[in-house]
Amino acid sequence: MLDVAAVVHELVSSVLSTRVVDSLLAPFGGPDDPQAVPRLAAAAALHDLGKASPPFQAKWDSAVSELRDRDFDINPPHDARDHGKLSAILASEVLENAGVEALAAYRIARAVAAHHGRFPSDSDLDRRPGPREIGRSSVWGRSRERITADVFQALGVEHPFVASIPKGEHAFFALLAGLVSVADWIGSMEEAFPYRAPDLETGSYWNCARTQASTAISRIGMRRAPPTSACSFVDLFRKEPWPLHQAVERAATEMDEPSLVLIEAPMGEGKTEAALLLAERRGGEGGHAGFFIGLPTQATSNQMLRRVRAFLEEAHAGEPSNLQLVHGDAPFHPDFRALVRGVYDEDERLGSVVAETWFTRRNRALLATYAVGTIDQALLGVLRARHGFVRLFGLAGKTVVLDEVHAYDAYTSEILDRLVAWLGAMGATVVLLSATLPARRRKRLLEAFTSGRPDDEPSAPYPRITVAGRRGITAVSVTPKTPAKPVRLRRLAPELSSALPTIVERVAEGGCAGLIVNTVRRAQEAFRSLLEMRGGGRIPADVELLLLHARFPAHARLERERRLEELLGPPGEGRVRPRRAIVVGTQVLEQSLDVDFDLLATDLAPVDLVLQRAGRLHRHDREDRPPHLRDAELMLLAPNGNAAEVPLADIASVYDEWVLRRTLRALEGREHVTLPREIEPLIEQTYSEDADPDLEAARSKAERRENTASFRARSRLLRSPRAEDDPFSDFGVYLEDDPNLHEDLRAETRLGGPSTEVVSVLESEEGWSLGAGMAVHPWGERPGPELTHEILRRVVKISNPTVVRGLREKACPKGWSKVSRLQGIRAISGFGAGEVVGAHLLRLDEQLGLVLELRGAK
Repeated sequence: MLDVAAVVHELVSSVLSTRVVDSLLAPFGGPDDPQAVPRLAAAAALHDLGKASPPFQAKWDSAVSELRDRDFDINPPHDARDHGKLSAILASEVLENAGVEALAAYRIARAVAAHHGRFPSDSDLDRRPGPREIGRSSVWGRSRERITADVFQALGVEHPFVASIPKGEHAFFALLAGLVSVADWIGSMEEAFPYRAPDLETGSYWNCARTQASTAISRIGMRRAPPTSACSFVDLFRKEPWPLHQAVERAATEMDEPSLVLIEAPMGEGKTEAALLLAERRGGEGGHAGFFIGLPTQATSNQMLRRVRAFLEEAHAGEPSNLQLVHGDAPFHPDFRALVRGVYDEDERLGSVVAETWFTRRNRALLATYAVGTIDQALLGVLRARHGFVRLFGLAGKTVVLDEVHAYDAYTSEILDRLVAWLGAMGATVVLLSATLPARRRKRLLEAFTSGRPDDEPSAPYPRITVAGRRGITAVSVTPKTPAKPVRLRRLAPELSSALPTIVERVAEGGCAGLIVNTVRRAQEAFRSLLEMRGGGRIPADVELLLLHARFPAHARLERERRLEELLGPPGEGRVRPRRAIVVGTQVLEQSLDVDFDLLATDLAPVDLVLQRAGRLHRHDREDRPPHLRDAELMLLAPNGNAAEVPLADIASVYDEWVLRRTLRALEGREHVTLPREIEPLIEQTYSEDADPDLEAARSKAERRENTASFRARSRLLRSPRAEDDPFSDFGVYLEDDPNLHEDLRAETRLGGPSTEVVSVLESEEGWSLGAGMAVHPWGERPGPELTHEILRRVVKISNPTVVRGLREKACPKGWSKVSRLQGIRAISGFGAGEVVGAHLLRLDEQLGLVLELRGAK
């Protein structure tokens, strides 16, 4: 108890941001009260008071007889509650007896007792503990009183114990639960807090614990972010700002409180740099410390890691910067692995950007000063997932940047709105970035942050910056950095047999073309056709062909992403652009990579995604663009005809029918789209709720689907931070973010069908190997860390429902089941002829990735 109290004391005194510290201390008298920190630390110490009880002491067989000799009865009932729940009950009584009002004592006790990842619910605590749970003998009660008195005396807590919780301050309880959980993890590090025989007085041990806590916090790399000055854009980036950056600088100067900053601007306008500028300014002036950047995909996160590392090395040169990559496969990304620094490594790297290894464990990454990852990692904070409040605690003192906020369906958007509400309640500054955000989504996000004050939303032409704070909402328009440019819109038939020759013809004299399609199957089909065309001499041998989609093994996809950036990335860095190239990809090209196409073709998709894809067209300023492609041209693969009647199922099955038909209607008859001027009109024309009789059936179907998705999300969500009653009172149901659980039990951040992961292996009588010439391992062998890494580098995720069902009937290799991350991964004979799973043949092709072929189909 004293170890954890000491960690709390040190975190509050020397690590946490001033804004978080002020929030934590406010109920205990405020930051100016010298008793506030001791009271907070003492409350945290009570998290383990329930261990002084028969059920917990009975766990140590060797001590039971000795305790009984000292008159401690130990005969716990079979339904005894765990020590966390007992701690909540006992700590509540201690605080109330010390002078705390009953309801405040109850809620504080429940928060500090949540250190195992869950708040004890009302039903957990309603039943009073019986004598067998807390001990019949009076020696139990006297011992707990002595423990509490010793802790309070060591910390210098005076009577009465002051703690008052203002109505509606639910965010405080999430912060408190997060703080105690983190302190418990650090205070349980045996290497920092070795066993000490009870030969010291409690006060002397408290001084020892303070020293050990300081050492532990330093060793794991948890430190307060370096103070930043009111830095300018030029100071940070060593170049002249664009109009968006100038507008953000002005907005930052006027911000004096946690705010929601919504930046809506076209692709390529510098939104990420604007967000980093805001994060630095809020760190220097707003009491924040560090930032988290949440992105839609792992690919965008991986790319952002490199960008943020370079930024920190320049902006915080000579300062230690703890930067984490936060997504499921982060530990296996080579750029991140190169940053990882062990807990007890030598300190020669402290002046650079590193990834402290303590933070790489589950639920800890968002506690780092700087983090980049998928938005899902933040969304889990408002789902009823174990230790979700630790994620909120990690975000509370930061600037939280969420990119591509338009890119989520009704299910994920519902979770995003709740996250924005909790971040606002906890005092974080939230920066939302989007190029194509419908007005109704903007209104919902503003409502979430401001407790429902969208009616006073000012209007400003797109591109714009909207800032919402407690005092109101302001909006300013921003001049685009480049003049409006017309993009030629050319309609092509959706059949690849006619579209591909047109693309090939357009790059015959030079140029790099992209083709973005909506499914992996269609991408593989298109690439196979291109390979056949090159084999038949219809495509010259010097035309670079590249395929990118999500069904390549992880390491192969990463190699292809890097190759694509080498070929078509920003000018400079010795990059040599190919004379001719055709790149085929799925939605990963839509937002993942900073690449530039001379010509772009795309399957029909919702208009915001079509425009997002168009952002990869003429993205960079280039002098070497082929003369015949100097004018931007977007080819749309879509059927001609009445938007309400044309068939869509075969070309756009992954998107909602109503939005697709509205997109066709918005683009109908257009030969050009002027960007960025027409982005907002096209978005509103597509997503507005205006009556459209021809599409009423499709709209009704879309609304039913959205309502179902929203309801499913709300059933998994933590209640609003502004709920009138206690949002943690019904916390008895928990959803784990574990892909091996049934979907009804998981804390899902994305709504989708079932999926599973596979790895292709070569099978033999002796066992399995990861490829020809590689070591053979017995099926029952438990893979070590390096072999686990090699397996995970080859993982492919499959979401075809029939294939997933067939694979789940196939047992996980026995040895793999002994490693938690490998549980649920299936080994398939994907090399050579492949393996049949149900009605499909699964075959790993070096050029196409994992191919799913329906048997009997051509």
